[in-house]
Amino acid sequence: MRTDVHRMQGQSGLTLIEIMLALTIVAIGLVTLLTAASRCIAVARSAKIYENARHMLGRVELENPIRWDEVEEGAEQGYFDGNSDFTWQRTIEQIGEEEDPLFLVSTRVIWSERGKESYEEVVTYMFVPEALDDE
Repeated sequence: MRTDVHRMQGQSGLTLIEIMLALTIVAIGLVTLLTAASRCIAVARSAKIYENARHMLGRVELENPIRWDEVEEGAEQGYFDGNSDFTWQRTIEQIGEEEDPLFLVSTRVIWSERGKESYEEVVTYMFVPEALDDE
């Protein structure tokens, strides 16, 4: 009977290898979880920046409209009041013939993210009939 009690005491508990294996599995799970969480946060941050850029594109069109009677080739740029992270550029180039004026208008909002320049752009074709040119 004494040998049975001794044998049971020797077999209870976990070995060092089993504990190390369990800790390794837990550590791998935590690293995977933290990596996934940081990627989710980065995607959400990026989506918010792009949403702000789309809003800024709308502001450019409202605050600096292109007048039909003053369309000519060129470029302009500017900043946004209250938001120094974003700038904008607009280029207008004529792609049609002189008698058939078709213009390509590119409006771009630019920002810097972790040292890398990014942008959101809207490209529009604008036809200016001669009747509006003569007025």
